[in-house]
Amino acid sequence: AVAFCKKFVSLHEEMSPIIMKHMRESLASRVPLYRPVWWFEPTTPRGFEIND
Repeated sequence: AVAFCKKFVSLHEEMSPIIMKHMRESLASRVPLYRPVWWFEPTTPRGFEIND
């Protein structure tokens, strides 16, 4: 269990700066970090049906 936790603490430490960089860019551009599906495929009706 300790090795498992250490693995994910390490992953968190590695990924946090990258995530924070993208969050700052998202705030500056006012574009959501997690964009709706229909932004990528606006001509596909299925993209408008996905709500999560």
